[in-house]
Amino acid sequence: MDLSVYLAIALAVLALMLVGLGISGYVIKRHLSGQGRKADRLVAFLSRYVFVFGLLLGLESFVLWLFPAVHLLFRDAVAVIVGGILELTGAEASVTGPLISVGTPSAVFDITVACLGGALFWVFLALVLAEPQVPGIQRLKGILIGLGILFAFNIFRIVVSVYLEGSTGLPVHDYFYVINMLVVLLVWAGWARTLRSGPKTSGALA
Repeated sequence: MDLSVYLAIALAVLALMLVGLGISGYVIKRHLSGQGRKADRLVAFLSRYVFVFGLLLGLESFVLWLFPAVHLLFRDAVAVIVGGILELTGAEASVTGPLISVGTPSAVFDITVACLGGALFWVFLALVLAEPQVPGIQRLKGILIGLGILFAFNIFRIVVSVYLEGSTGLPVHDYFYVINMLVVLLVWAGWARTLRSGPKTSGALA
């Protein structure tokens, strides 16, 4: 099969996943929004969500292309954090740039751009920013807390992946791809729930 066909299939799968996550986020929002609130139309919500996600992904790609040293700095920083946590667990770990060596004989893991978890963050931000009529302070709190939780989860998944694969050879990072976006939806659901329980604001979801 031609490479272009594989690329088209991969893009189609990614697009379907993106839309599926948006629809899931919309369903969660509708379920948690409570009675007496104006329901946002699915098409409008998805349009805002896809636009924001595409914009954020485009900005990340632009920075990666124009300033590759920025991503390398982040990769090195994540490798240092993961290596430090592994050492706390008693694992034999050493860090050289974005590379983490674990065990004897050592297994080497490369913290790539994908490991930084950009897709996790951009999907969550797109869901939050797609939600209309939310007070700015409540939206800001949701973004800061949500991104903090997702960053911690991203570090956790890398630590677990490196530790288990270095110890057993099992490529568990492949399994994390299945649950990554479920975690995003859980964090989104937590924020959407605060919109129901928070103080009411005129003309806004609270």
